[in-house]
Amino acid sequence: MAAMASNADRVFSDELVNRLTDANEYSLKGMIRGLTLPPTAPLPALSSCSAASLGQLDSLPVELMHMVLVLLDVQSLVRLSQVARAAKVAVDGLPAYEDLRQHIPDVLVALGRTRMLHCHSVACLQDALRASPPRCASCLVSFGGFLFLPTCERVCFDCLCENRALRMTTPALARECFRLSASQLAAGVPVLHTIPGSYSVRWHKHHPKVHKLVSVRQAKAHAAVVHGSAQAVAALLPATKPASWSLRKYYLLQSFHEAPLGPAGRDLTLLPEQDNTAPDGFGGVASIRMPYVGKAGKADRGRCCNGCRILEKLDADGGLPENVKTRLVPPGVPASKPLKALGTRLYTEGKFVQHIRECYGVTRLLSLWDDGVKDPYGLE
Repeated sequence: MAAMASNADRVFSDELVNRLTDANEYSLKGMIRGLTLPPTAPLPALSSCSAASLGQLDSLPVELMHMVLVLLDVQSLVRLSQVARAAKVAVDGLPAYEDLRQHIPDVLVALGRTRMLHCHSVACLQDALRASPPRCASCLVSFGGFLFLPTCERVCFDCLCENRALRMTTPALARECFRLSASQLAAGVPVLHTIPGSYSVRWHKHHPKVHKLVSVRQAKAHAAVVHGSAQAVAALLPATKPASWSLRKYYLLQSFHEAPLGPAGRDLTLLPEQDNTAPDGFGGVASIRMPYVGKAGKADRGRCCNGCRILEKLDADGGLPENVKTRLVPPGVPASKPLKALGTRLYTEGKFVQHIRECYGVTRLLSLWDDGVKDPYGLE
């Protein structure tokens, strides 16, 4: 605890805060990324056809019109803007839509590329963008620095690694797992088309082709509606492995059945490893970095701590004090799991400054820097 208190009175300048921030974030780049953003199209020239009326919407006050428009999904809103110049003026003047275009154009492109642009309303996306507090919808603890596209929820990197409800699977496997027909699944669960590329959330996978996938949680929740209850769904999993199934398939479908429908409500990296964990073949394909925009209107993508990045190495080298390790690692949990997770955890700007005042790894780095050791752990 003495190490934690040693940072309390230190002045953290912007330069020092930036130096303590992981600028590269290599571990977090296994999501949807590198999308090409389209240029903003100018308003078309005024013509007799482009000046057409918006019909009954013309009779609404601007405030009411905006309340109606934000209930549309982005795909419908874009199509409306192409109907007439008056419609484009109305859509371009919609503050909520401008909020999305200004702060998360890459998310809109990702929704379009994955064919999920029709799944979420403008209001839903703006609520996620400006959620206060911007916490993970799974653990309810960490900053949700990513958007899970199927459900339009903020999630953290740790939960993407640990929460089985945030997995994606093929429609065929979802139908088999939850005993749904193709029409039943299609009626309640949207299909995501992956963007070809390499992804890495816990397991590294390269997907050169497009895959059609569904959310495990959405499929399980819809199965409960179709079959009448969650208990009825649970009874669908065989108690022992069928002869026609491989062991990997049995463990995979078992993990789907174990996926929670509600929030986990805790830091999942502090729990012991689950037995028979089947590798996630599609980790990262349905998530993208999501900034938080507060009342000041500034986008905050979150920061990773360089001090936390060295904790796992310190432990491996025997340099992590036992009292610090006891505080960070619960009994029965492999130390590498929570220590590695701390190195990829994101904090909003204010929370980050609070964190580095208490972080043992930061104390260690500052001590070495004060002694003139420039880059002791190869962080820069």
